[in-house]
Amino acid sequence: MWPLSTCQVSADARLRLPGVDLDRTGSLLKMSEAPELGAARSSQIRDYFPFPATIRKAQERALEAIARARRANKRFVLLELPTGTGKSGVAIAAATWATSWGNGGYILSPQKALTSQYMRDFEGVGLVELRGRASYHCHEFGTDCETGSSLRGKNPDACGGCPYKIAKDRFVSQKIGVTNFDYF
Repeated sequence: MWPLSTCQVSADARLRLPGVDLDRTGSLLKMSEAPELGAARSSQIRDYFPFPATIRKAQERALEAIARARRANKRFVLLELPTGTGKSGVAIAAATWATSWGNGGYILSPQKALTSQYMRDFEGVGLVELRGRASYHCHEFGTDCETGSSLRGKNPDACGGCPYKIAKDRFVSQKIGVTNFDYF
């Protein structure tokens, strides 16, 4: 089993996972150990690929490299996939596969537009999104939650029902999530 780890893809196409590196989009995947979710879940990463009828050779190789790295207890593996290879499908497969043996995965994107795309494409598999505080409206102070947090100070009674806090609680309670550098 893998310890709690953070994995990152740099802008130049490298995703580092604990035992796995994934894609070129700047996505982050966070995996940690947890009890198995049940015997009905497949142990094969390919079974978690969201588009099984259209999987490409590069995606198959990426998924196998991730599985091989985990079997070998590797801390990191580097995969580089060119534009248009379908890195999002590989990242979602890795994150959902991690729910079969761990707590799941978090994908970090360098762009808000990519997190929106992930949500459009994969919300149906349980993916949740968390944006930075400035992306949520603070009803208490009539501004964004980042500014509202500063205005609140140490007053624990202010900002009851904070939309950012609600979104963050939902995010950390789910098995798979996507966020961007503003949050991270």
